[in-house]
Amino acid sequence: MSFFNRLISLVVVIQSSCSHAFLAPPPPSLSTRPFSNNDANQSPTISSTRARTRARSSLRNDDLNSDKAYPSVGPAAVDMNAYNVPLSTSLSEWTALLSPSDSLQSRGIFLSARNRREHFVDTLRFAVKREGGLGLMLREIAGGREDGAGITVVEEVLPGGNAEGVGIAEGDSIVGATLALRQSSSSSSSSAQSNETPPLQTVEERIDLATECLGYDATISALASLPPPSSPSEELLLTVKRIRRQPGVDVTLRYPPSSNEPDATLRLFAGENLRRAMLTRG
Repeated sequence: MSFFNRLISLVVVIQSSCSHAFLAPPPPSLSTRPFSNNDANQSPTISSTRARTRARSSLRNDDLNSDKAYPSVGPAAVDMNAYNVPLSTSLSEWTALLSPSDSLQSRGIFLSARNRREHFVDTLRFAVKREGGLGLMLREIAGGREDGAGITVVEEVLPGGNAEGVGIAEGDSIVGATLALRQSSSSSSSSAQSNETPPLQTVEERIDLATECLGYDATISALASLPPPSSPSEELLLTVKRIRRQPGVDVTLRYPPSSNEPDATLRLFAGENLRRAMLTRG
């Protein structure tokens, strides 16, 4: 019996090591060229945009935490925190790649995992109160460039700080921050048409900061550029990237009894092709 016919006659028994593992998001598509000193003229800059929009809802961790809902696939079927890696792994895995512009993103330097077969980069959002500081200790693991580019991660979530308990973990890298400033103003059109007190309209001024692939000093400068807290309850929406272990399944291959072949076990990661894995691994 040929090898191909034997593959067709296999009885495949899948023993999943985690339920719905393939619902995990795949690693981002990035350039394969590593971040180097030659990319000084392509470094990211601290961006700040302001937009006035009508306020519709408050910031809540339940709505913003990407562990609970991914935009493309909906709520996660498993606890993605089970795939978090320790700080020591994050420190050795973080790298930065220069990515060309495409239909999804502009050209720039973006974070990635060194071993993208076993790890992927997840994007999460958390709302942290500003009064009294964020309560995060940052550490620069790559930098020293004149343009401010580098990699800065959370080394410790300080006990008793505002970030404690919101979901930020050691090894996360802050890639963005959004501050929503709500203001009330009267309607001029309503006051011109009647003598009644014009109704108040709540508007929102939003400040966005981009801090991906910035060194320690540049990251601190970006966060410090925000205006002082206007109230004790004011929150800052932090966008972080986190290295996570690829969810995997153990696949047991059982040959027909007539083949006299022992069972074989393959370790597959999320999104990996079963037939291709059987062919490449024998």
